[in-house]
Amino acid sequence: MSRMKTIFAVLMLAAIVGIVPLAQAQTLKVVMGGSTALWQTAALGAFGAPSTTNAGQGTCSSLLTGCVSPTFHWTSAKGGSGEPYLNDTRPSTPNQDAAATWVVWDTNATCSGGCNVWMYIKVDSVIGDRCYFAQPHCNLVLPNGASTSGSNLITVWNNSLCSPSCDTALPANIQAILNNGTPENSAASDIRPEDAAFAMARINSALGASTYSNGGSDGLDGDGYNVNNASGVPAAYPAGTTHGVGNPVLSGMPGSTQQANVLAFNISGTDPFTNTKIPAYTVTSVGGEPLVFIAGRQDSLANLTSATEYQLQQAFGGNNCDASAFGLPAGGINIFLREPTSGTYNSIENALFRRPTVYTGSPMAAGTGVLGVSQEANIGPIVVGAVGTATTANDPLTALSQNPNTSSSVCVSNATGKGGRYRGIGTGEVVEGVLSSHNTLCSKCFPGSYQTAQDGITYTFFSYGNVSSLANNANFGYIEVDGVDPIFASYSGNIDPGQLGNAPGTIPGNTPCGLSPNAFPCAENKIWANGFSFPNVRNGTYRTWNILRTIATGTAETNVGALVKASQGYVVGGVPDYIPYAAVTCSASSTPACSPTVSDLGLKLLRSHYEQRYGNGTKVETCATVKNTSTECGDDTGGLIIPDTIGVTTEGQTQVVQNETSAGDKSPVARPQ
Repeated sequence: MSRMKTIFAVLMLAAIVGIVPLAQAQTLKVVMGGSTALWQTAALGAFGAPSTTNAGQGTCSSLLTGCVSPTFHWTSAKGGSGEPYLNDTRPSTPNQDAAATWVVWDTNATCSGGCNVWMYIKVDSVIGDRCYFAQPHCNLVLPNGASTSGSNLITVWNNSLCSPSCDTALPANIQAILNNGTPENSAASDIRPEDAAFAMARINSALGASTYSNGGSDGLDGDGYNVNNASGVPAAYPAGTTHGVGNPVLSGMPGSTQQANVLAFNISGTDPFTNTKIPAYTVTSVGGEPLVFIAGRQDSLANLTSATEYQLQQAFGGNNCDASAFGLPAGGINIFLREPTSGTYNSIENALFRRPTVYTGSPMAAGTGVLGVSQEANIGPIVVGAVGTATTANDPLTALSQNPNTSSSVCVSNATGKGGRYRGIGTGEVVEGVLSSHNTLCSKCFPGSYQTAQDGITYTFFSYGNVSSLANNANFGYIEVDGVDPIFASYSGNIDPGQLGNAPGTIPGNTPCGLSPNAFPCAENKIWANGFSFPNVRNGTYRTWNILRTIATGTAETNVGALVKASQGYVVGGVPDYIPYAAVTCSASSTPACSPTVSDLGLKLLRSHYEQRYGNGTKVETCATVKNTSTECGDDTGGLIIPDTIGVTTEGQTQVVQNETSAGDKSPVARPQ
């Protein structure tokens, strides 16, 4: 053999050897971060139908291209040093946001020989968006030494074969990927990217009115978590730590150490930290989800069945933390708010509390450009110190917080003086806040106590997982808003079988499918009499809802789209957590839980889009003017509800937003161009 042939043979052998690890490598289909609303059903879509013969194994949905049955799943620790986190490396000191995570893989239990992998960490929507648009993307990291045995956080995976836990130990090769960190390639969000970018500019700036408001502000265009940026104005390159990193939003729940990090990001142009160009992206609508108010029913709120939007503004805006805010006899209440980096928070802030501003650009009377009352009202400025060391009386927000402007409590008027507001980080904290508001009735109460043991109230996007701890319990319930039921057709409980003859407002958890409480699957046509979930959202009479979306591009967009379709099958045929955005025909071939076939018409509504502007008057998104464009862009939380039917044009209505005055007038308001 000639020398050249020998060298060629050696090179070919080296190349072949080099191919082997790649052939056995794991294919990361989806690495998603964001909303809790899609977390459970996306897991079901990835895992497929539980095996009836093999414990902890599933069958791939036919919608997931390349998936090879059987499938397996793992869920992380919830809280503590072993919880996975998204690591944002753009600032000089990386920031970490931890949350529960699931991983699904196919082929075999150990992922040997290569497998397909889907992952999802349920941080807040704004954090999921920020980590996706960050250049470079945040990395999903599992801390070294964290438990890999699984925590069984998605209870609907349980079946009689492997109760109480169906999790499979995380394979070593997937564990290694997570220990090293893998970039987030998609986001799940309760709000559009424009809404998320606007929210971060509001958080990461000085407390006060923006220059664009021209006198019409309520003084809350900036939330005050970074005094180095003008109110409502995003940080520009080079943002650095001073302008790009604000003080974290701290939990005010007794004993909690949770926080939400505040970091600047852009959705177009270049990154404010690295100046790297931000690629184009695609937003995919997944489904409509109602925001629901849930409350204790043991004392002062026992007779609360309905509230107006104005009454809710007075309570959650801190004007009156008392049952009298709802027209009930005086009695203190604990009110639980979410953090402003939450998609849940921003959805309800714009749809019900402080609606999209109507600044005209010309001088206005104080406060006339703001519709409603913000949840940030009556809190006061944030004391700025080193990141992570804020000790101001209102961050964390607790019942003992003081408003430095008035030297009064964060609840301005209380008939009894016992009311209080608390801020929780994540859906789990505020729901558990209502559960433990009396410092009783819970197996995992916070390691502390509330100033006064009394009924609590909060809000959450409805999902069976989000409300499971309060379900079918006479001590808790959900309420109507303006006399409209968010979940069932009628609050009285005489129409839908899913109410099971329970008292009006009972939080649903068990199903009418002949299964034990909190058991699934159960198709939506077995829960609602007309066959379709959340009828008053679908018919447009319940106004407090938003559209869940995913954000991705390229191959990840294709993989996320397949996962979304699999998830939509489960919300029709198994766990109806949201209304699928598009029509779905769920059959056993795509979603084994759908037997017989179940069909859904999809959500026939949309919200009007509008041009949002930062505090200096620049547009949040640089796409074409929102009005008269066929491209979906612009903000839409709090936009006017519009029927999305063939032959109906909505272009002339895209600047119209929701409103309700203190007199109950719900006429929409036109925003200036």
